[in-house]
Amino acid sequence: MNKAEIVDILNKYGFAKDEYIVLSTGALVLRGIKDKANDIDLAVSRNLYDRLLTEYDCECSYTSEVDGQVFNVYSFDVFDFGLNYFDREKVDVIDGIPIQNIEAVLKLKHGLGRKKDFKDIKLIEEYCGNNGR
Repeated sequence: MNKAEIVDILNKYGFAKDEYIVLSTGALVLRGIKDKANDIDLAVSRNLYDRLLTEYDCECSYTSEVDGQVFNVYSFDVFDFGLNYFDREKVDVIDGIPIQNIEAVLKLKHGLGRKKDFKDIKLIEEYCGNNGR
């Protein structure tokens, strides 16, 4: 999905802007650092989390641990979502969409440490260097 497709999908679902944050690769696409994402990772509020589990056919994709706390990550349609990383202090808004700020994306990518994350880290560092960060 490119930037326009991500924005269209988020607008289609109409989630309240204060109840979610686009994370990881989706945040990079919305910022223009990457061209495409395979899915949309969201950190969601407890209210939206409960609503999604009730209203959609969600399945538990995996369990993750953040700072010693275990979280289930669920998926439906093109979304993976969970309660982890829902930190409204680490948000930028681009085109009206709340996204994880670049420092938080970088920290997340370092923490995940997958091969694809190292490629993204390099892109982020180049972006930050080019934009005076």
